[in-house]
Amino acid sequence: MRPKVLAPRSARAKAAASLSLAVLALATLPRGWAQSAPAGDRTVDARVDALFAPWNSLGSPLMTILRRAAQPFLLAALGIALIPALGFSSTGKSGPAATQAEQGLRPAAKELDEFLGDQVRQLGLAGLGACIVKDGRVAWIGSAGLADIEAPRPVGPGTIFGVGSVSKTVTLAAFMRLWEEGKCGLDDDINRYLSFSVRNPRFPDKPITLRMLLSFTAGIFDVDFQAGENRLGFLEETRDPAATAEEVLREFLVPGRKYYSDKNFLDYPPGTRYAYSNSSYSLIGCVIERLSGLPFWEYCRRAIFVPLRMKDSSWRLADLEESRYAYAYARHPGGMKKEEPSTWPGHMDGGLRTTAGDVGNFLIMMIDRGRFEGKQILKPETVDVILALQDPDGAPAGRGFPILGRGFVWTLNEVGNRRIFQMNGFGPAFFAEVYFDPSRRTGGAFFTTGGFSSFEALGNAVRLFFERFLDATDRL
Repeated sequence: MRPKVLAPRSARAKAAASLSLAVLALATLPRGWAQSAPAGDRTVDARVDALFAPWNSLGSPLMTILRRAAQPFLLAALGIALIPALGFSSTGKSGPAATQAEQGLRPAAKELDEFLGDQVRQLGLAGLGACIVKDGRVAWIGSAGLADIEAPRPVGPGTIFGVGSVSKTVTLAAFMRLWEEGKCGLDDDINRYLSFSVRNPRFPDKPITLRMLLSFTAGIFDVDFQAGENRLGFLEETRDPAATAEEVLREFLVPGRKYYSDKNFLDYPPGTRYAYSNSSYSLIGCVIERLSGLPFWEYCRRAIFVPLRMKDSSWRLADLEESRYAYAYARHPGGMKKEEPSTWPGHMDGGLRTTAGDVGNFLIMMIDRGRFEGKQILKPETVDVILALQDPDGAPAGRGFPILGRGFVWTLNEVGNRRIFQMNGFGPAFFAEVYFDPSRRTGGAFFTTGGFSSFEALGNAVRLFFERFLDATDRL
Protein backbone atom coordinates (compact mmCIF):
# COMPACT_ATOMS: atom_id res chain seq x y z
CA MET A 1 0.00 0.00 0.00
CA ARG A 2 1.35 3.40 -0.94
CA PRO A 3 1.71 5.81 1.99
CA LYS A 4 -0.40 8.95 1.85
CA VAL A 5 1.62 11.97 0.78
CA LEU A 6 0.45 15.14 2.49
CA ALA A 7 1.42 18.71 1.82
CA PRO A 8 3.51 20.39 4.55
CA ARG A 9 1.43 21.52 7.48
CA SER A 10 1.97 25.21 6.74
CA ALA A 11 0.86 24.80 3.12
CA ARG A 12 -2.23 22.83 4.17
CA ALA A 13 -3.10 25.46 6.76
CA LYS A 14 -2.85 28.24 4.20
CA ALA A 15 -5.02 26.30 1.75
CA ALA A 16 -7.62 25.60 4.43
CA ALA A 17 -7.70 29.24 5.46
CA SER A 18 -8.08 30.36 1.85
CA LEU A 19 -10.91 27.91 1.26
CA SER A 20 -12.65 29.06 4.42
CA LEU A 21 -12.47 32.67 3.27
CA ALA A 22 -13.90 31.68 -0.12
CA VAL A 23 -16.76 29.76 1.48
CA LEU A 24 -17.47 32.71 3.80
CA ALA A 25 -17.55 35.04 0.80
CA LEU A 26 -19.91 32.84 -1.17
CA ALA A 27 -22.16 32.01 1.76
CA THR A 28 -22.78 35.63 2.70
CA LEU A 29 -23.31 37.06 -0.76
CA PRO A 30 -26.43 39.12 -1.34
CA ARG A 31 -29.05 37.63 -3.66
CA GLY A 32 -28.52 38.53 -7.29
CA TRP A 33 -24.80 39.27 -6.87
CA ALA A 34 -24.14 37.98 -10.39
CA GLN A 35 -26.18 40.87 -11.75
CA SER A 36 -24.24 43.48 -9.77
CA ALA A 37 -21.49 43.89 -12.37
CA PRO A 38 -21.80 47.08 -14.44
CA ALA A 39 -24.37 46.92 -17.24
CA GLY A 40 -22.83 45.46 -20.37
CA ASP A 41 -19.73 44.25 -18.45
CA ARG A 42 -20.09 40.52 -17.79
CA THR A 43 -16.36 39.80 -17.42
CA VAL A 44 -14.94 37.62 -14.71
CA ASP A 45 -13.08 40.52 -13.08
CA ALA A 46 -16.32 42.46 -12.73
CA ARG A 47 -18.00 39.47 -11.07
CA VAL A 48 -15.09 38.97 -8.67
CA ASP A 49 -15.19 42.69 -7.78
CA ALA A 50 -18.88 42.27 -7.07
CA LEU A 51 -18.15 39.33 -4.78
CA PHE A 52 -15.86 41.41 -2.57
CA ALA A 53 -18.00 44.57 -2.51
CA PRO A 54 -19.70 43.72 0.84
CA TRP A 55 -16.30 43.66 2.61
CA ASN A 56 -14.78 46.89 1.19
CA SER A 57 -15.36 48.53 4.55
CA LEU A 58 -12.67 46.30 6.10
CA GLY A 59 -10.02 48.56 4.62
CA SER A 60 -7.56 48.26 1.78
CA PRO A 61 -4.75 46.16 3.41
CA LEU A 62 -7.13 43.57 4.86
CA MET A 63 -9.11 43.46 1.62
CA THR A 64 -5.95 42.76 -0.37
CA ILE A 65 -5.09 39.81 1.89
CA LEU A 66 -8.64 38.46 1.72
CA ARG A 67 -8.80 38.72 -2.05
CA ARG A 68 -5.41 37.13 -2.69
CA ALA A 69 -6.18 34.25 -0.34
CA ALA A 70 -9.65 33.45 -1.58
CA GLN A 71 -9.57 34.41 -5.26
CA PRO A 72 -8.36 31.01 -6.64
CA PHE A 73 -11.35 29.25 -5.06
CA LEU A 74 -13.77 31.97 -6.13
CA LEU A 75 -12.51 31.78 -9.69
CA ALA A 76 -13.00 28.03 -9.62
CA ALA A 77 -16.56 28.57 -8.44
CA LEU A 78 -17.08 30.96 -11.34
CA GLY A 79 -16.07 28.32 -13.85
CA ILE A 80 -12.58 29.61 -14.66
CA ALA A 81 -10.26 26.77 -15.61
CA LEU A 82 -7.49 26.36 -13.02
CA ILE A 83 -6.86 22.84 -14.28
CA PRO A 84 -3.06 23.11 -14.80
CA ALA A 85 -2.51 24.63 -11.34
CA LEU A 86 -4.53 21.88 -9.66
CA GLY A 87 -2.71 19.07 -11.46
CA PHE A 88 -5.53 18.09 -13.86
CA SER A 89 -5.50 17.96 -17.64
CA SER A 90 -8.47 18.40 -19.95
CA THR A 91 -8.17 14.75 -20.89
CA GLY A 92 -9.40 13.78 -17.43
CA LYS A 93 -6.00 12.49 -16.24
CA SER A 94 -4.96 13.73 -12.81
CA GLY A 95 -2.01 14.20 -10.52
CA PRO A 96 1.73 14.80 -10.99
CA ALA A 97 2.36 11.23 -12.12
CA ALA A 98 0.95 11.77 -15.62
CA THR A 99 2.96 9.90 -18.26
CA GLN A 100 5.13 11.57 -20.86
CA ALA A 101 2.51 10.73 -23.50
CA GLU A 102 -0.19 12.44 -21.42
CA GLN A 103 2.06 15.46 -20.86
CA GLY A 104 2.50 15.63 -24.62
CA LEU A 105 -1.24 16.17 -24.94
CA ARG A 106 -1.26 19.12 -22.59
CA PRO A 107 0.03 21.95 -24.80
CA ALA A 108 -2.77 21.54 -27.36
CA ALA A 109 -5.35 20.86 -24.64
CA LYS A 110 -4.19 23.88 -22.65
CA GLU A 111 -4.45 26.07 -25.74
CA LEU A 112 -8.03 24.88 -26.27
CA ASP A 113 -8.93 25.51 -22.62
CA GLU A 114 -7.58 29.05 -22.84
CA PHE A 115 -9.31 29.61 -26.16
CA LEU A 116 -12.70 28.68 -24.69
CA GLY A 117 -12.22 31.11 -21.81
CA ASP A 118 -11.18 33.86 -24.22
CA GLN A 119 -14.26 33.29 -26.38
CA VAL A 120 -16.64 33.49 -23.42
CA ARG A 121 -15.17 36.86 -22.50
CA GLN A 122 -14.72 38.30 -25.99
CA LEU A 123 -18.09 37.20 -27.36
CA GLY A 124 -20.01 37.93 -24.16
CA LEU A 125 -21.27 34.34 -23.90
CA ALA A 126 -22.72 32.76 -20.80
CA GLY A 127 -21.17 29.32 -21.17
CA LEU A 128 -19.34 27.02 -23.55
CA GLY A 129 -18.77 23.26 -23.75
CA ALA A 130 -16.81 21.31 -26.34
CA CYS A 131 -15.10 18.06 -27.25
CA ILE A 132 -12.71 16.64 -29.83
CA VAL A 133 -12.62 13.00 -30.90
CA LYS A 134 -9.70 11.30 -32.59
CA ASP A 135 -8.87 7.72 -33.55
CA GLY A 136 -11.85 6.18 -31.77
CA ARG A 137 -11.61 8.08 -28.48
CA VAL A 138 -12.74 11.33 -26.92
CA ALA A 139 -9.36 13.09 -26.87
CA TRP A 140 -10.41 16.30 -25.12
CA ILE A 141 -13.39 17.82 -23.32
CA GLY A 142 -13.38 21.50 -22.42
CA SER A 143 -15.65 24.02 -20.78
CA ALA A 144 -15.77 27.68 -19.78
CA GLY A 145 -18.17 30.24 -18.36
CA LEU A 146 -21.36 29.70 -16.41
CA ALA A 147 -24.15 27.18 -16.86
CA ASP A 148 -26.37 29.24 -14.56
CA ILE A 149 -25.39 32.90 -14.12
CA GLU A 150 -27.76 33.50 -11.24
CA ALA A 151 -26.65 30.51 -9.12
CA PRO A 152 -23.72 30.96 -10.04
CA ARG A 153 -22.80 27.52 -11.40
CA PRO A 154 -19.89 26.90 -13.79
CA VAL A 155 -19.97 24.84 -16.97
CA GLY A 156 -18.07 21.60 -16.49
CA PRO A 157 -17.28 18.42 -18.47
CA GLY A 158 -20.63 16.90 -17.42
CA THR A 159 -22.80 19.93 -18.14
CA ILE A 160 -25.92 19.18 -20.20
CA PHE A 161 -26.71 21.39 -23.20
CA GLY A 162 -29.74 21.74 -25.41
CA VAL A 163 -28.48 21.18 -28.96
CA GLY A 164 -31.46 22.16 -31.14
CA SER A 165 -31.44 20.69 -34.63
CA VAL A 166 -28.31 18.65 -33.93
CA SER A 167 -30.98 16.37 -32.42
CA LYS A 168 -31.97 15.36 -35.96
CA THR A 169 -28.72 13.40 -36.33
CA VAL A 170 -29.82 11.12 -33.47
CA THR A 171 -33.40 10.83 -34.75
CA LEU A 172 -31.96 9.87 -38.14
CA ALA A 173 -29.69 7.20 -36.64
CA ALA A 174 -32.59 5.72 -34.65
CA PHE A 175 -34.76 5.55 -37.75
CA MET A 176 -32.00 3.98 -39.85
CA ARG A 177 -31.62 1.15 -37.34
CA LEU A 178 -35.23 0.22 -38.03
CA TRP A 179 -34.73 0.63 -41.77
CA GLU A 180 -31.70 -1.69 -41.84
CA GLU A 181 -33.78 -4.29 -40.00
CA GLY A 182 -36.16 -4.29 -42.99
CA LYS A 183 -39.07 -2.68 -41.14
CA CYS A 184 -39.66 -0.12 -43.91
CA GLY A 185 -38.38 1.13 -47.26
CA LEU A 186 -37.03 4.59 -47.92
CA ASP A 187 -39.42 5.05 -50.83
CA ASP A 188 -42.50 3.97 -48.86
CA ASP A 189 -45.41 6.38 -48.69
CA ILE A 190 -45.34 7.88 -45.18
CA ASN A 191 -49.09 7.40 -44.91
CA ARG A 192 -48.46 3.68 -44.37
CA TYR A 193 -47.05 4.53 -40.94
CA LEU A 194 -49.28 7.39 -39.76
CA SER A 195 -52.78 7.61 -38.32
CA PHE A 196 -53.67 10.37 -40.79
CA SER A 197 -52.95 11.17 -44.44
CA VAL A 198 -50.28 13.69 -45.45
CA ARG A 199 -50.52 15.08 -49.00
CA ASN A 200 -49.63 18.39 -50.59
CA PRO A 201 -53.15 19.53 -51.56
CA ARG A 202 -51.73 21.03 -54.76
CA PHE A 203 -50.44 17.57 -55.77
CA PRO A 204 -52.84 15.12 -54.09
CA ASP A 205 -51.77 12.17 -56.25
CA LYS A 206 -48.06 12.50 -55.46
CA PRO A 207 -47.00 10.44 -52.40
CA ILE A 208 -44.63 11.87 -49.82
CA THR A 209 -42.00 9.23 -49.01
CA LEU A 210 -39.73 8.56 -46.07
CA ARG A 211 -36.72 9.46 -48.24
CA MET A 212 -38.27 12.88 -48.91
CA LEU A 213 -38.71 13.55 -45.20
CA LEU A 214 -35.11 12.56 -44.49
CA SER A 215 -33.69 14.75 -47.28
CA PHE A 216 -35.93 17.81 -46.67
CA THR A 217 -37.59 17.42 -50.07
CA ALA A 218 -41.12 16.51 -48.91
CA GLY A 219 -42.31 20.04 -49.71
CA ILE A 220 -43.37 20.79 -46.12
CA PHE A 221 -42.69 24.42 -45.28
CA ASP A 222 -42.51 25.20 -41.57
CA VAL A 223 -39.23 27.14 -41.24
CA ASP A 224 -39.02 30.50 -42.98
CA PHE A 225 -35.39 31.60 -42.64
CA GLN A 226 -35.94 34.86 -44.51
CA ALA A 227 -38.68 35.87 -42.09
CA GLY A 228 -36.84 34.35 -39.13
CA GLU A 229 -39.92 32.28 -38.32
CA ASN A 230 -40.36 28.78 -36.93
CA ARG A 231 -44.02 28.35 -37.78
CA LEU A 232 -44.55 25.73 -35.07
CA GLY A 233 -42.63 27.59 -32.38
CA PHE A 234 -45.81 28.76 -30.66
CA LEU A 235 -46.34 25.19 -29.41
CA GLU A 236 -43.26 25.31 -27.14
CA GLU A 237 -43.94 24.87 -23.43
CA THR A 238 -41.90 24.38 -20.26
CA ARG A 239 -43.33 20.95 -19.41
CA ASP A 240 -43.66 17.67 -21.27
CA PRO A 241 -46.77 18.07 -23.42
CA ALA A 242 -49.92 15.99 -23.04
CA ALA A 243 -50.60 16.02 -26.81
CA THR A 244 -48.73 13.59 -29.07
CA ALA A 245 -46.68 14.54 -32.11
CA GLU A 246 -49.21 12.90 -34.44
CA GLU A 247 -52.08 14.86 -32.91
CA VAL A 248 -50.33 18.20 -33.39
CA LEU A 249 -48.95 17.43 -36.86
CA ARG A 250 -52.41 16.38 -38.04
CA GLU A 251 -53.65 19.85 -37.09
CA PHE A 252 -50.76 21.44 -39.03
CA LEU A 253 -50.71 19.32 -42.19
CA VAL A 254 -54.34 18.38 -42.89
CA PRO A 255 -56.42 21.03 -44.73
CA GLY A 256 -59.18 22.50 -42.60
CA ARG A 257 -57.51 21.63 -39.31
CA LYS A 258 -56.65 24.06 -36.50
CA TYR A 259 -53.08 25.02 -37.49
CA TYR A 260 -53.35 24.44 -41.24
CA SER A 261 -52.39 27.14 -43.72
CA ASP A 262 -51.83 27.16 -47.48
CA LYS A 263 -48.26 28.20 -46.63
CA ASN A 264 -47.56 24.83 -45.02
CA PHE A 265 -46.65 23.25 -48.37
CA LEU A 266 -44.49 24.44 -51.27
CA ASP A 267 -45.82 25.15 -54.76
CA TYR A 268 -43.65 22.29 -56.05
CA PRO A 269 -44.39 18.56 -56.27
CA PRO A 270 -42.98 16.46 -53.40
CA GLY A 271 -39.44 15.26 -54.06
CA THR A 272 -38.50 18.08 -56.43
CA ARG A 273 -37.48 20.96 -54.16
CA TYR A 274 -35.41 21.38 -50.99
CA ALA A 275 -37.00 23.10 -47.99
CA TYR A 276 -35.55 22.70 -44.52
CA SER A 277 -38.30 21.36 -42.29
CA ASN A 278 -38.49 20.63 -38.56
CA SER A 279 -41.77 18.77 -38.76
CA SER A 280 -40.32 16.35 -41.33
CA TYR A 281 -38.19 14.89 -38.56
CA SER A 282 -41.09 15.04 -36.12
CA LEU A 283 -42.93 12.82 -38.61
CA ILE A 284 -39.90 10.50 -38.70
CA GLY A 285 -40.20 10.29 -34.92
CA CYS A 286 -43.83 9.22 -35.31
CA VAL A 287 -42.77 6.52 -37.78
CA ILE A 288 -40.14 5.29 -35.28
CA GLU A 289 -42.86 4.87 -32.68
CA ARG A 290 -45.08 2.97 -35.11
CA LEU A 291 -42.30 0.63 -36.31
CA SER A 292 -40.76 -0.03 -32.90
CA GLY A 293 -43.93 -0.18 -30.82
CA LEU A 294 -42.20 2.01 -28.23
CA PRO A 295 -42.34 5.68 -27.24
CA PHE A 296 -39.75 7.60 -29.25
CA TRP A 297 -37.62 8.47 -26.21
CA GLU A 298 -37.56 4.86 -25.03
CA TYR A 299 -36.57 3.49 -28.42
CA CYS A 300 -33.71 6.02 -28.63
CA ARG A 301 -32.58 5.02 -25.15
CA ARG A 302 -32.44 1.33 -26.05
CA ALA A 303 -31.14 1.59 -29.62
CA ILE A 304 -28.75 4.56 -29.39
CA PHE A 305 -28.07 5.91 -25.89
CA VAL A 306 -27.37 2.65 -24.04
CA PRO A 307 -25.07 1.02 -26.64
CA LEU A 308 -23.17 4.30 -27.14
CA ARG A 309 -22.91 4.97 -23.39
CA MET A 310 -24.74 8.28 -23.84
CA LYS A 311 -25.89 8.09 -20.23
CA ASP A 312 -26.57 11.82 -19.86
CA SER A 313 -28.72 12.22 -23.00
CA SER A 314 -32.51 12.55 -22.90
CA TRP A 315 -35.52 13.92 -24.76
CA ARG A 316 -38.07 14.44 -21.99
CA LEU A 317 -37.99 17.34 -19.55
CA ALA A 318 -38.93 14.82 -16.86
CA ASP A 319 -35.54 13.15 -17.40
CA LEU A 320 -33.50 16.38 -17.40
CA GLU A 321 -31.20 16.89 -14.42
CA GLU A 322 -31.55 20.66 -14.16
CA SER A 323 -28.74 20.99 -11.61
CA ARG A 324 -26.38 20.09 -14.48
CA TYR A 325 -28.15 21.99 -17.25
CA ALA A 326 -26.64 24.95 -19.13
CA TYR A 327 -29.48 27.44 -19.37
CA ALA A 328 -29.85 29.34 -22.62
CA TYR A 329 -29.49 33.11 -22.26
CA ALA A 330 -30.86 35.57 -24.80
CA ARG A 331 -29.24 38.95 -25.28
CA HIS A 332 -31.23 41.96 -24.14
CA PRO A 333 -30.28 45.64 -23.79
CA GLY A 334 -30.11 45.26 -20.01
CA GLY A 335 -28.06 42.06 -20.04
CA MET A 336 -28.89 38.39 -20.53
CA LYS A 337 -32.32 36.86 -20.05
CA LYS A 338 -32.48 33.31 -18.77
CA GLU A 339 -34.67 30.85 -20.70
CA GLU A 340 -36.20 27.85 -18.98
CA PRO A 341 -35.87 24.51 -20.82
CA SER A 342 -38.84 23.91 -23.09
CA THR A 343 -40.19 21.33 -25.51
CA TRP A 344 -43.12 20.61 -27.83
CA PRO A 345 -44.98 17.47 -28.98
CA GLY A 346 -42.76 17.09 -32.07
CA HIS A 347 -39.54 17.29 -30.05
CA MET A 348 -37.86 14.64 -32.24
CA ASP A 349 -36.73 17.54 -34.43
CA GLY A 350 -34.73 19.45 -31.82
CA GLY A 351 -35.40 18.43 -28.21
CA LEU A 352 -32.25 16.49 -27.37
CA ARG A 353 -30.29 17.50 -24.27
CA THR A 354 -26.85 15.97 -23.98
CA THR A 355 -23.22 16.45 -22.95
CA ALA A 356 -20.05 17.00 -24.96
CA GLY A 357 -18.82 13.54 -23.95
CA ASP A 358 -22.02 11.81 -25.04
CA VAL A 359 -21.92 13.55 -28.41
CA GLY A 360 -18.28 12.53 -28.73
CA ASN A 361 -19.31 8.86 -28.48
CA PHE A 362 -21.99 9.40 -31.14
CA LEU A 363 -19.42 10.99 -33.47
CA ILE A 364 -17.02 8.10 -32.96
CA MET A 365 -19.78 5.76 -34.15
CA MET A 366 -20.38 7.86 -37.26
CA ILE A 367 -16.66 8.15 -38.05
CA ASP A 368 -16.14 4.39 -37.71
CA ARG A 369 -19.07 3.55 -40.00
CA GLY A 370 -21.46 2.50 -37.28
CA ARG A 371 -18.99 0.79 -34.95
CA PHE A 372 -18.37 1.73 -31.32
CA GLU A 373 -16.18 -0.09 -28.80
CA GLY A 374 -16.29 -3.30 -30.79
CA LYS A 375 -20.07 -3.25 -31.33
CA GLN A 376 -21.83 -2.53 -34.62
CA ILE A 377 -24.56 0.01 -33.78
CA LEU A 378 -25.37 0.73 -37.45
CA LYS A 379 -24.25 -1.33 -40.41
CA PRO A 380 -21.45 0.28 -42.45
CA GLU A 381 -23.74 0.31 -45.49
CA THR A 382 -26.36 2.21 -43.47
CA VAL A 383 -23.88 4.97 -42.63
CA ASP A 384 -22.99 5.11 -46.33
CA VAL A 385 -26.67 5.67 -47.18
CA ILE A 386 -26.92 8.44 -44.56
CA LEU A 387 -23.90 10.27 -46.00
CA ALA A 388 -24.56 9.63 -49.72
CA LEU A 389 -24.50 13.03 -51.41
CA GLN A 390 -27.59 14.38 -53.11
CA ASP A 391 -28.18 17.48 -55.19
CA PRO A 392 -31.70 18.75 -54.46
CA ASP A 393 -32.93 21.82 -56.32
CA GLY A 394 -33.37 24.88 -54.16
CA ALA A 395 -30.83 23.91 -51.50
CA PRO A 396 -29.09 27.04 -50.15
CA ALA A 397 -25.41 27.57 -50.82
CA GLY A 398 -24.78 28.28 -47.13
CA ARG A 399 -23.39 31.34 -45.38
CA GLY A 400 -20.08 29.84 -44.26
CA PHE A 401 -17.85 27.16 -45.68
CA PRO A 402 -18.48 25.95 -49.26
CA ILE A 403 -21.07 23.14 -49.39
CA LEU A 404 -19.99 20.15 -51.47
CA GLY A 405 -23.20 18.19 -51.04
CA ARG A 406 -25.91 17.04 -48.66
CA GLY A 407 -26.69 13.65 -47.21
CA PHE A 408 -29.56 12.93 -44.86
CA VAL A 409 -29.26 15.80 -42.33
CA TRP A 410 -25.46 15.97 -42.59
CA THR A 411 -23.91 18.57 -44.92
CA LEU A 412 -20.49 18.02 -46.49
CA ASN A 413 -18.40 21.20 -46.31
CA GLU A 414 -14.97 22.18 -47.52
CA VAL A 415 -13.07 23.58 -44.54
CA GLY A 416 -9.59 24.55 -45.65
CA ASN A 417 -8.14 21.42 -47.21
CA ARG A 418 -10.57 19.12 -45.39
CA ARG A 419 -13.93 17.61 -46.31
CA ILE A 420 -16.05 17.68 -43.17
CA PHE A 421 -19.59 16.50 -42.48
CA GLN A 422 -21.36 18.88 -40.14
CA MET A 423 -24.72 19.80 -38.64
CA ASN A 424 -25.72 22.64 -36.35
CA GLY A 425 -28.62 23.89 -34.32
CA PHE A 426 -29.26 27.41 -33.11
CA GLY A 427 -31.70 29.88 -31.66
CA PRO A 428 -31.51 33.41 -30.24
CA ALA A 429 -30.01 32.09 -26.99
CA PHE A 430 -27.77 29.14 -28.00
CA PHE A 431 -25.69 27.55 -30.76
CA ALA A 432 -24.58 23.93 -31.24
CA GLU A 433 -22.21 22.48 -33.84
CA VAL A 434 -21.12 18.88 -34.50
CA TYR A 435 -18.72 17.73 -37.23
CA PHE A 436 -16.50 14.85 -38.32
CA ASP A 437 -13.89 13.99 -40.94
CA PRO A 438 -14.12 10.28 -41.79
CA SER A 439 -10.85 10.24 -43.73
CA ARG A 440 -8.84 11.47 -40.72
CA ARG A 441 -11.02 9.76 -38.10
CA THR A 442 -11.48 13.04 -36.26
CA GLY A 443 -14.41 15.18 -35.21
CA GLY A 444 -15.73 17.48 -32.55
CA ALA A 445 -18.52 19.58 -31.13
CA PHE A 446 -19.00 22.94 -29.46
CA PHE A 447 -22.06 24.28 -27.68
CA THR A 448 -22.61 27.88 -26.60
CA THR A 449 -25.19 29.71 -24.53
CA GLY A 450 -25.70 33.45 -24.51
CA GLY A 451 -26.53 34.14 -28.14
CA PHE A 452 -24.66 36.21 -30.73
CA SER A 453 -25.18 39.82 -31.72
CA SER A 454 -25.70 38.97 -35.42
CA PHE A 455 -25.40 36.19 -38.01
CA GLU A 456 -22.12 37.79 -39.08
CA ALA A 457 -20.76 37.54 -35.54
CA LEU A 458 -21.90 33.92 -35.34
CA GLY A 459 -20.29 33.08 -38.68
CA ASN A 460 -16.99 34.67 -37.66
CA ALA A 461 -17.02 32.76 -34.39
CA VAL A 462 -17.73 29.43 -36.10
CA ARG A 463 -14.86 29.96 -38.54
CA LEU A 464 -12.49 30.73 -35.68
CA PHE A 465 -13.64 27.69 -33.70
CA PHE A 466 -13.02 25.40 -36.67
CA GLU A 467 -9.60 26.95 -37.28
CA ARG A 468 -8.48 26.44 -33.68
CA PHE A 469 -10.11 23.03 -33.19
CA LEU A 470 -8.76 21.51 -36.40
CA ASP A 471 -5.26 22.81 -35.69
CA ALA A 472 -5.31 21.47 -32.14
CA THR A 473 -6.74 18.10 -33.22
CA ASP A 474 -3.63 17.38 -35.24
CA ARG A 475 -1.56 17.83 -32.06
CA LEU A 476 -3.70 15.94 -29.55
